[in-house]
Amino acid sequence: MPIAFSSLTSSTMTRARQTAQVIGRDFPGLELKQEPSISECTPPTWRKDIMAEEKAEEMEQCVKNIEGFFKERFVPSPGAADRHDLVVCHGNVIRYIAAKVLRVDTMSWLQMSISNCSLTIVRVNPDGTMKLDAFGDYGHIPENMRTFTGGDDPDKELNNFAQ
Repeated sequence: MPIAFSSLTSSTMTRARQTAQVIGRDFPGLELKQEPSISECTPPTWRKDIMAEEKAEEMEQCVKNIEGFFKERFVPSPGAADRHDLVVCHGNVIRYIAAKVLRVDTMSWLQMSISNCSLTIVRVNPDGTMKLDAFGDYGHIPENMRTFTGGDDPDKELNNFAQ
């Protein structure tokens, strides 16, 4: 890639940590840091079936954790140098962050589907504005290894849309 990555951070969850370790092999100069605040959790959503199964205090802590990470990391680079951070975490956290970047109601996070091991790219401009350059890009994953979360089979959804 034509950029130099500045950091590698993963949640403390096993699969995220293992994925970050695999990524880290290609970036031996980066020290893997683990961040518990981006461990998978369930933020509030409009879906009553999801809300009925979650505890209010756990959802509040989830939002507090993600919001804290977002405020700390999704800021302009200090000084003139660009910063390119690799963050490895699970889908609920990524979708919540995407909703924040888009400045839509964060309860809409569950309206997005995301593929496992997909890439999401957020650009933070010097003035603090943000752009979601890519969301859930899974073009690097062979067809037979693709899995999806947060919705039905995307092919089924496309076929229903086309009818």
